[in-house]
Amino acid sequence: MEGRLFNLLLLFFLPPQLEEALELHPSVITAKKNVEISELNFSKSEYQLLNPLLSTSGSRSDNESSVNFDTSESTNLNASISWLTRRGYSFSFRLNNGESLYNSSIGGISDNYSLSSSIALSYPLFSEKREARLSSLDISAFSTLKTHIDYDATLNQAAYDVISRFWDCLIFEENLNLTKLSLEESLQQEAQIKAKIEAGILSESEIYSYLNRTLQQEASAIDAEISLQECTEQANLLFGREIPKEWFQLVKSITFEESTSYPEEAFQTTDVEKSKIDLEIGEINLINSYSQDLADFDLSLNYGLNANSSTQTSFSDLENPNWSISITWSKRLGNKNYNLRESEINFDNLKFMLERTLDNTLLTERSLTNQVKSIENLLTASESGVKAAEKAYERIKARWEVGLATSLELFTLENSLLSAKMSLLTTRKNLLLSKANLSRFRGNLVSEK
Repeated sequence: MEGRLFNLLLLFFLPPQLEEALELHPSVITAKKNVEISELNFSKSEYQLLNPLLSTSGSRSDNESSVNFDTSESTNLNASISWLTRRGYSFSFRLNNGESLYNSSIGGISDNYSLSSSIALSYPLFSEKREARLSSLDISAFSTLKTHIDYDATLNQAAYDVISRFWDCLIFEENLNLTKLSLEESLQQEAQIKAKIEAGILSESEIYSYLNRTLQQEASAIDAEISLQECTEQANLLFGREIPKEWFQLVKSITFEESTSYPEEAFQTTDVEKSKIDLEIGEINLINSYSQDLADFDLSLNYGLNANSSTQTSFSDLENPNWSISITWSKRLGNKNYNLRESEINFDNLKFMLERTLDNTLLTERSLTNQVKSIENLLTASESGVKAAEKAYERIKARWEVGLATSLELFTLENSLLSAKMSLLTTRKNLLLSKANLSRFRGNLVSEK
């Protein structure tokens, strides 16, 4: 797909058509844009922090004396470039060029030139100070990582939404097919009922039970068609296009192999991963706060070259190299470590939130695991219920054909069989969705490659 940012590694067999449906999901499209923005913000932070900064300036001034008519002109050009290295120290280079012209009514014209250049190194001796200079880039990188984790969670949720939506439509279609089959069977029984009434085996009141049953089945078929149509239209609206009908059948090929053993520790879900990243950011802020309350202890190295010339001298005669080394120590008096204390409180709160997230994750995973096991047991019971309903229906049908049972008894068991089959379909769907939900929670449904 054009413009596609990521490839999808699907831990279950996802047909290409359903992968395309996933790409059309609104939340996935929005999450992709958020990832693009976060990566741009990180690149911008890296550019603003580490790329060299070039500065230039220029000035010109003219002065004239109203007393002796002396005039002076001066021109200055300045340029500097500075940059921060990834090790936390900075370099700078400066170049200054100046010219002054003085026209005296007594001494004549005096023309002076000056040129100076220097290179400087600034190196914080405390490692915390050097790390603090780059901390904003680390925080931006962690924020970008959180956006990718959010995207991964969105992929899993969107995949679950697609599967759930398609299975809903499949159930409506299966219910419609079962209702139509039951209606066709009832229509086939019409001739038998009339023949039995004429033979005196059944009373004429049986025909009213039959007609009532047929009307109910026709109404159920209409309701099933409306439900299926509404489900399809909602799917089309969700994905912004008409979904081919064969796509709905493709979810039948999806299977899940998730462990349903009772979890003893929390799974590393996206919420846990984001809480750990928040703790990492909190630790960076804690170090920064300690650095802010720490004294500044910096080493500076400078080397420069100054040259001046006038109408009487040349540059080569007056080149003056110079260098300097300085160590600076400064600390705010009366510092109560307010920043550090605030960051320590926030860091402790983040550790507590991570512990709570781990506890909630473990409880949620246990609940989802128990749900899968419960529905598996319910599925076994539903399958047994369908078999029992089929046997009961076959027995009453045989009795009805020889006049030993009424049509009402036949229709009642026929309804029971239809309800049992629909219940079995719903249970199978619920089991698949419960496994899909467990896989989504663990982040195994879809993952970013």
